[in-house]
Amino acid sequence: MKFINLTRQTEIGANSYYIEAAGNRLVLDCGMHPKFEGDEALPNLKAIADRRLDAILISHSHQDHIGTLPSRRARLHDRGDGGDRQRTAA
Repeated sequence: MKFINLTRQTEIGANSYYIEAAGNRLVLDCGMHPKFEGDEALPNLKAIADRRLDAILISHSHQDHIGTLPSRRARLHDRGDGGDRQRTAA
């Protein structure tokens, strides 16, 4: 198992984590910090720029957990296989 904390701050905001386990690669949460702007408001996505993503899992729908979801979701579609295979109404 590989775990990379992509969160830039030690407090709330820009929550995002990369998890690799059993051949699957996912991002848990895609947050945006509500008090910062620019790169400081975003997760450290450069740390996983060259990694394939199989899924995005969202823990709950607060801005600091879903703020960058549109850009991460678009990356799933860049894989060429349609991305978004299983959606839930959570």
